[in-house]
Amino acid sequence: MIPPQRLLVPLIESEVPSDALSYAFWIASVSNAEVTVLRLGDRDEGGANLQKQLTELHARYPKIQFNEAHLPEQGDAGVALVRYANAHNFGLIVQSCPRPQGLAHSMTATISEKVLRFAECPVLCVRQAAKISAP
Repeated sequence: MIPPQRLLVPLIESEVPSDALSYAFWIASVSNAEVTVLRLGDRDEGGANLQKQLTELHARYPKIQFNEAHLPEQGDAGVALVRYANAHNFGLIVQSCPRPQGLAHSMTATISEKVLRFAECPVLCVRQAAKISAP
């Protein structure tokens, strides 16, 4: 298997900070790849948290080249993300995969599920760490 040279990390506002971003930087460090962080949606929620996480990751992996891109909200975010990834020839997509929650999850395909099904390159799904609060 040839190591990927270009990694895509799609982020939705609710996924910042992201475990997927940490994995992508680690993969890029061992494969000498470039990381593109793609923000989905029109809101800027989590922007400060994302910048903080990117600064920390860049300090830990100073040789990694990364850039940020923004994909405005345009209908089905899953389809738009797959089109973006396929058009830009990424070698690997590293994305967060939400934990299933209730009946609504089983009835509709999430963004991450659409990417898994329709992206032309390999996809790594990183499950976010569970947040457990004490009673």
